[in-house]
Amino acid sequence: MASMLCTGMSHAQSTERIDSVDVRIYYKQGYSIIDLNYKDNKNRIGLFADKIADLRRDSLSRIISVSVVGSASPEGPKPLNKKLSLKRAKSAVSIVSGFLPYNIEAKSKGVDWQELTNAIETSNYPYKDQVLDILKNVPEWIVRNGVVVDGRQRRLMRLKGGKAWKQMLDNEFPELRNATIHVVYAVKPQPLPDPAPKLEEPIVMIPDTTVANNDIPAEEPAESKRGFNFALRTNALYDAALVPNIGVEFFLNNGWTVGGNWMYGWWDTNKRHRYWRIYGGDVEVRKYLKRNTSNIPYNGHYLGLYAQMLTYDFEFGGKGNMGGEPGGTLWDRMNYVVAAEYGYSLPVAHRLNIDFGIGVGFMGGRYYEYEPIDGHCVWQATKQRKWFGPTKAEISLKWLIGRGNTNGRKK
Repeated sequence: MASMLCTGMSHAQSTERIDSVDVRIYYKQGYSIIDLNYKDNKNRIGLFADKIADLRRDSLSRIISVSVVGSASPEGPKPLNKKLSLKRAKSAVSIVSGFLPYNIEAKSKGVDWQELTNAIETSNYPYKDQVLDILKNVPEWIVRNGVVVDGRQRRLMRLKGGKAWKQMLDNEFPELRNATIHVVYAVKPQPLPDPAPKLEEPIVMIPDTTVANNDIPAEEPAESKRGFNFALRTNALYDAALVPNIGVEFFLNNGWTVGGNWMYGWWDTNKRHRYWRIYGGDVEVRKYLKRNTSNIPYNGHYLGLYAQMLTYDFEFGGKGNMGGEPGGTLWDRMNYVVAAEYGYSLPVAHRLNIDFGIGVGFMGGRYYEYEPIDGHCVWQATKQRKWFGPTKAEISLKWLIGRGNTNGRKK
């Protein structure tokens, strides 16, 4: 009996819970291009992407199916509305394919008459009953002898001299111009710990029984494992200038990342008095705005702040400039930068992005001017740098590392 009971409990625990999540993207009249600033599209797509990212990172969840359906309002002819709603569905597929790596079929609903009917039923229109009568009882097309002589759209446009149509055009029709992304997923239940063996208590008369069964610890269920995600990067502009560099970026939460960069290029030709020497590093924090959204926070537009310290020595056969104490280290009179940055991270492969960025801020610190005379570097002046303007240009290659830390790919 006990064995049968345990088997039944195990079967019940193995049953997956089926759930779904969806997002609706709205379009301006006659358009199939997504405007992220229209009807809060940007925020809703971002929240949807965050939910999908959580599902993909959760080892107990799996996505079953993804569907995208576009629809239109009834102003235009039926063939045009059918074509327009399909274009809207395809544009929705393109914006979510980065964080939903599945073969997603775009479907066209045309005019969503049922959605319009539902909206009118909950409205307070003075012509509500007449509009519902037309929506429910008049066919979309009335054909006689092979010719369309009347239909649902025409009757709605003529109702009350067009007043009912004008109200729907202003209030209901904008809600019909959309594409809906629907994701069905399954969630496994959290595994239960194995039951502790039951011990038979000996019948022993002792003064104190408060310690009975206290030696048997309860087993806690294991937590779902989540990947540790980060990115490695190198600024190709610095590399092209013969300044090797490397950086790292760690995901925090809600689009925030923290990272650091280091560069070191120490080239010189003493005989020709040519010096190309610089090294230093910076720390930065970024906020990705999720304009294009992704299952990871490394895609799209971002804003950031960074602080940098560096020392350098540049000379090309004439007057030279040295930032930092001559013969010293980075910590001796280092130059520093405090700046803000703006950029865009473009996904180009499964685990590869290209970051385009620019930094603007303040650069300060002491530097020395010198000239090569008789084979020696002769000091000329000590100056204090106080520069406000562009402080960084970036075209970086960024590699995404960690389980689930990908841009997604079609299967």
